[in-house]
Amino acid sequence: MIKEQNSIVVLLKEGKIRSSVANKYLEEYERLVNNSENVRNRRNVSEKQRFSDKLASMATNNNRRKSKKAFKQREIVYSK
Repeated sequence: MIKEQNSIVVLLKEGKIRSSVANKYLEEYERLVNNSENVRNRRNVSEKQRFSDKLASMATNNNRRKSKKAFKQREIVYSK
């Protein structure tokens, strides 16, 4: 998209397109760049959240396993 923006600026300097048309195209490219950055940022945030949620659920599962294991060990000790 940056190449397109640069080519529009070159066409404007050469006088091949009007400044109003060039400004319209440049603004549209700016919006596209900003939208793509926002989408990329949202995607990164959602991946980070999913990763932290996954870690939290793994920690919870590990704690449950440890507590079940400890409970079974206590039962074995008390039954002897």
